[in-house]
Amino acid sequence: MNTLLPIIEQLAACRTDPERIDWLLRCPFAILRKYDFTIRNWLQIAGFRGGDDYLDAVRISMSAVRNADGFWEQDQYDLLTTAIDNMRRLAMPDVPPAPPDPTEL
Repeated sequence: MNTLLPIIEQLAACRTDPERIDWLLRCPFAILRKYDFTIRNWLQIAGFRGGDDYLDAVRISMSAVRNADGFWEQDQYDLLTTAIDNMRRLAMPDVPPAPPDPTEL
């Protein structure tokens, strides 16, 4: 018998792209990484291709080597922040971009 995790069933029940995006942004990284293939299949079945870049960014970041302090290098944070911002814009095209990082001004 092939049963889905309840959290994956929630994705399967999504009917709109904004619902799928909301699910992707709330889903724990561990689930996104472990069930990447299953999640991509459900998104493809629904005709939603917008999650691929986000899932790639999560996979890349979760696999990245961290520095001696246990943190990612800044480019990993930038990758995830950009992916999240892009997902938010797909869900709500009128959402303004994230404010610039004050440390980079």
